[in-house]
Amino acid sequence: MRAMPLLVVAFPTLAEAEAESMSLPAHDLALLRLHEQSFGITLSAFTTCPCCGERLEFGLPLSALAATLSSAAQTARSFVHEGYALRLRLADSAAAAEAAMEPDLAAAETLLLDCCLHAADVNGSASPAEAPLHRALAR
Repeated sequence: MRAMPLLVVAFPTLAEAEAESMSLPAHDLALLRLHEQSFGITLSAFTTCPCCGERLEFGLPLSALAATLSSAAQTARSFVHEGYALRLRLADSAAAAEAAMEPDLAAAETLLLDCCLHAADVNGSASPAEAPLHRALAR
């Protein structure tokens, strides 16, 4: 991933392994901070009109994007599904990069679920039923 070297250089106290283990929202928030230090408080963007093809340029305030990323950066969510206690953590940069290298979408989904999903039965034991849970959650 091209962003990793940028983060490590921009934030000298951040080791590459730490950067790779950051959740994706935390990773993106660090990149927004770097953009702000380098280019200012507005992110220049554009879109193309699907009807006429005209290009529309606009600026997005980094503070609004940072607030959204900060609220999304909770490290894990827990819930119960069909008698299983599930804990789903956000993907990190390393898992996303590994999933991107998978040859097909189903393999990438399985890899991300393996990295991010922990299932336990009602007694707290790790669940051998993760494959059916993967299929149910991947829908």
